Amino acid sequence: MAQPFKVRISGDALLKSKLEGAAGDVSGTLVKATHKAVTLVHQEIPAYPPPPPLSHYRRTGTLGRTITTMMGAGDPNALSRVEALAIAVKGFIGTRLKYAPWVIDEKRQVKAHRGRWYTLQEPI
Repeated sequence: MAQPFKVRISGDALLKSKLEGAAGDVSGTLVKATHKAVTLVHQEIPAYPPPPPLSHYRRTGTLGRTITTMMGAGDPNALSRVEALAIAVKGFIGTRLKYAPWVIDEKRQVKAHRGRWYTLQEPI
């Protein structure tokens, strides 16, 4: 039969401090890596498709400008960002433009844009 025993850890404040510091280092490294990944994926977004034949619509380029690599890059409609959560780091690429889902979202893209416009969910 096992005998009970006691363990006393001396200097636990120092150990706690070192562990918290290491967690911060790992989190910072993951945030930097996620920023790089989001930037890399953003670079793979295709250019605007050509306008449909006989179209007289004048394009503004707003959709393309609002899909930014990080935190809006000055545009309030941008969605792209990196979030450090308690146990994970997430990177997002997108836009807050109200009409964007009908153009570049895989599930909500309207028929008029299918086959001409990319979707953000397409693999690169």
